[in-house]
Amino acid sequence: MKKGFVRKFFAAAMCLTFLGAVPMGVSAAETVSEEDSVILVSGTASWLENGNLLLTPEKESEEQSIILNLTEDTVLLNEETGTPITANSLENGQILYAYTSAVMTRSNPPISNALFVMENVTEKVPSYEELREEWNQDALVGTYVFGSLSIQDGRYFLSSSSPTGDMYLTISEETKILDAVSGVAVDQSVLGKTQTVYAYIGPAMALSYPPIASAELVLCNIPADYRVPEYCKVSAVYPQKDGSTVLKTSNGKALTFDKEFKAEASTGEAAAITTLNSGDHLLLWKDQDGKISRAMIFADGANASGLMGIRQGDSNIFQLVERP
Repeated sequence: MKKGFVRKFFAAAMCLTFLGAVPMGVSAAETVSEEDSVILVSGTASWLENGNLLLTPEKESEEQSIILNLTEDTVLLNEETGTPITANSLENGQILYAYTSAVMTRSNPPISNALFVMENVTEKVPSYEELREEWNQDALVGTYVFGSLSIQDGRYFLSSSSPTGDMYLTISEETKILDAVSGVAVDQSVLGKTQTVYAYIGPAMALSYPPIASAELVLCNIPADYRVPEYCKVSAVYPQKDGSTVLKTSNGKALTFDKEFKAEASTGEAAAITTLNSGDHLLLWKDQDGKISRAMIFADGANASGLMGIRQGDSNIFQLVERP
């Protein structure tokens, strides 16, 4: 990387922060992002007490240090093996490379949200676009829509507060209809009463006005100011050396579960995250800090009431099977 790389970006950030955005540009080796919105940094890692990572350049005269804020959207990778890792596996003194948001604080050193963090980079650093493609972050996936659901002319109509606008929802026998708080399956008749719902729909919509979308999941009985659980599809499972598990999702996120974490089937039985397979789905509740506090597993194609946990011997490990 060129001398003063991070320092120059930091100076630009200080000048442009007043505009509310920082349009950063080109890295030392390549154009690193679409719309020049990320930068590539590297250095020796040091953990800070608040859980952030300090990257210090190998030569103090070359660059300015930068603090990486690790968020729930940060993907941590072992570049040599091409597999995700946990934050706990990163050690003080490691040389790390990271793609970070070009928007930084005006502190010294500056703080930026980390998008990708890589260890064991032995050859050419992959481009930001290559990482996004590898992690399907540009793929068409389903999305949440929310608003007031009512029945109009015999069809479910969503007066949506989402950017997608109003739409008709197709709700079939395959649609999972769950209480947003308990996760318990509820009867479709509950949707006969006008109420606020969150619905997970696929990327395709009928070209009508309003559009028509098929709902894979509907969350109802939502209290005011409640943090609605997130729904995602598992695309790969990566067991870690320390007993934890990292899941890669279809929308390009890396979810970390420690070895003590127990998921559950929709009926409440405990289930091990390690029983997940590619194609399974998860419903994730998060606390105020954005950390996963609860997870419910759905086998691919199963209805909300179709799973149960079976204890393996005298252990605390449960295997998910379809309920007879």
